[in-house]
Amino acid sequence: MSTYFADPYSSYQRGGNENRNGVIRRYLPKRSCIEPSMANDVQAIMDEINNCPMLVLGYRTPAEAFTDEPLELTNEQGRCTSK
Repeated sequence: MSTYFADPYSSYQRGGNENRNGVIRRYLPKRSCIEPSMANDVQAIMDEINNCPMLVLGYRTPAEAFTDEPLELTNEQGRCTSK
């Protein structure tokens, strides 16, 4: 498996990461102070983002894709590879 590293300060090399940052910024502007007392608010934001369908996932939600991935790996290999 190939591994790629982005150069520092080269956001154009991390398109997916920057896209997700933009989604988070809809809820929390830059330089927002996130404190432990906001844990419930942050969890609600994460839940909303993870339950929003995405084109790149075939209109599945990230949560659905995450739970389906181990099943797909198991079906492809005929066995479970997790320990």
